[in-house]
Amino acid sequence: MTSERIAPETSDASAAAHHASGTIRSVSPLRSLVTIYDGKLNAMGRSNGRDNPLSSSWFKRAMLPDYAKLRQATMSFFKYTATTPSALNGWTTFKERKPKLQGTRYGRDGNWIPLNAKATNDYIDKRSLAYLANRFSLPVIKAYFEEHHTCLTTTTTA
Repeated sequence: MTSERIAPETSDASAAAHHASGTIRSVSPLRSLVTIYDGKLNAMGRSNGRDNPLSSSWFKRAMLPDYAKLRQATMSFFKYTATTPSALNGWTTFKERKPKLQGTRYGRDGNWIPLNAKATNDYIDKRSLAYLANRFSLPVIKAYFEEHHTCLTTTTTA
């Protein structure tokens, strides 16, 4: 699970604070208001060999216990790590997987943010975000950037 918590005012010291369930680090200087959670609740989203967890093909193969585990980790993130009220939580995943992942603390209609949403002020009230998807660049797009000597990694794409 890739999860982000948006901190209203984050200093480098507070952004680097170590949380009991993981590390929260700031992505500076471009995103000084965004802190990224990196802890045990993200374990499901870490690659294991050739497997790409939370990719669209992973979701197609996932069983009900996988969905339940991801849903529980997301609820725990919002409740114990982000500690934000439900109305301030946002989440996204592939649209067809939304019904299987909807949970308490983030399951309202106003919490859902489409995976392909553009940067707008529509979600300005959200303070915590769970990004439950692993997206990859299309090979044609990746080749275009490589042809123009631009490194396109999965990290910069996300």
